[in-house]
Amino acid sequence: MLCSGLLLSGALLTSCSDDDNSYDFEGNSNNLAYFPVNATTPTANTITATPAGSIGVAGKMEVNFQRPVNTNTMVAVVANEAAAEKYNLEHQTNYPILPADVIDYAYAKTTVEAGEKTSKNPIQVRVASDKLAMLTEPTYLAAFTISDVLGDGVSSKSRNTFYTLVSVNANAQDKLHLVSNDVKNCSVVNTPIGRIGGISFEQAFVFDGALNNAATITLTKDNSLIAAYNAANNTDAVAIPDGVLDIETAQVTIENGASESVEKFKMAVPEDKLGQLADGKYVVPFKISVQKEDGTTVADAGVFYLSANVITASGLVNDYATEIPGSAISGGEGITCLAAENLDPASYASFFTTSSWSGWGFLQKQATASATFDLGETKTIAAFNIGGSITDAFVEISEDNVNWTALGKQSEHTAVTKREGWSTISAYVLYAPMPARYLRVTLDVDENDYSWSYIAYGWGPTTNGAIYVQ
Repeated sequence: MLCSGLLLSGALLTSCSDDDNSYDFEGNSNNLAYFPVNATTPTANTITATPAGSIGVAGKMEVNFQRPVNTNTMVAVVANEAAAEKYNLEHQTNYPILPADVIDYAYAKTTVEAGEKTSKNPIQVRVASDKLAMLTEPTYLAAFTISDVLGDGVSSKSRNTFYTLVSVNANAQDKLHLVSNDVKNCSVVNTPIGRIGGISFEQAFVFDGALNNAATITLTKDNSLIAAYNAANNTDAVAIPDGVLDIETAQVTIENGASESVEKFKMAVPEDKLGQLADGKYVVPFKISVQKEDGTTVADAGVFYLSANVITASGLVNDYATEIPGSAISGGEGITCLAAENLDPASYASFFTTSSWSGWGFLQKQATASATFDLGETKTIAAFNIGGSITDAFVEISEDNVNWTALGKQSEHTAVTKREGWSTISAYVLYAPMPARYLRVTLDVDENDYSWSYIAYGWGPTTNGAIYVQ
C-alpha cells in the first residue's frame, strides 16, 4: 500500500508539472482560462487615425484553457488601470496609462470552441474612433484582465492579464488612398490588328488594418481639379467628354471591424464608346468624402484620378514602356526549330538566352538569316529582343503557323533597358501580351562584324533571342 501510495503521488506530481509552463495550478479542479507566458511582456501596437476613423488595435492576445472545453466558451477582458500602474512601479517605467473610457469593447472577447484548448482568433481591444482625439501622448501602457468566462471553466487568478504598449499615429494618413499613388493609369492603343487596352477601374476600398467604426466612402467627379493634376504631373490631360465614362458604383461601405469594403468602385468607358476618344491624354478627378456611422462627415478626405492615354500606333511595340514584363524563355526545352536559313537547326537551343556570352552561330557570311520555331504550346508573349552580330531583327508570331502577326522591326522602336548583374538587358515591350504558338525571326546579319575572321576556327558571329512570356 505504501508503494502504491508513493507511485500515485508521483503520478499526480508529474501530471501537474508537465504543463507548469503553460498554466498555473491553483489547487482546484476548474478548467482555468489563462494567457500565454509572454503576455506579461507588453506587445507593441499602433493605432492610426484616418479621415474614415481609426485603424489598428490597442492589444490582442490568444486565450488558452488547461484542457479542452466541453462547450463553446466565450472569454472577455476589461482594461485594468491598476495592473498597468503596478507594472510601471515594478519595472521602474513611467508610461502614461491608457484611459479605460476610450476602449471599444465590441471585439474584446473571443470564443474557444468545444473540444479545443486555444482560441482560433485572438481577443482584440480597440480604441473607439471618436475617443482617439483624447490620446495626446505618443505611447501608452495598457493592461487587460479576464472579466468573463461564459461556458466551461473560470479565469485563472495569476495568469489572467496581458500587457500592451499602444502608439498613436495621429497624422500618418491625413488623406484616403484608393491606389498607392492615387492615380489609376489606363491606356488605349489603336493598332493595325485592332484596339488594345481600355479604360476601367474596379476595386474595393482597402485599409491596412481593421477600421474601428463603419464608414461610407463616396467618389464625386470634379473636373475643376484637372488644372492642379496637370501642374503636379507636368502634363496636358483633358476631361473625358460627358456621357462617355459610365460610373456604375461610386459609393462603398466599410463595416465596423472590417478592413475592406464588400462592394467595389466600378467605372469604365464601354468598348463601343472608346472610339469617341481622339488620341491624347485624359483624366477624371474624384473627390473622396466619408460619412461615419456616428453621422460625422469628412468632405475633403482625398482625391483619386482615373487617367488614360489614347494613341494610334503603327505597330505593336510600346516605345513608352518603362519596365520589362514577364520572364525570359531559357534554353530550348519544349521548343522545336521548324526551319532555319544560315543557322544550324540542330543547335537552336543556344539561341534562347539573355546572355551576350553565348548564342546561335551563323553558318556563312551573308546579309540575312532566319528561323521559325514551334514553342511547343501557346505562350503569352510580352516582350522580345534579338541580339548578337546583327544590324536588325524582324519578329512575327502566329497561333497556327499560317497567319502571322508582325510584332515589329527593332530598328524602328525603343527598347527598355535594365541592369542584371554585370550585364545590361534590353527588350522591346508590347502594348499588351499576345498569345503565340509559333515564332519567326528574320535577321539582318552584320557582315562587318570582326568575328567573321574566326569562323574557320569554329568561333564566329552569333545571334541570341530573349523572348519574355507571362
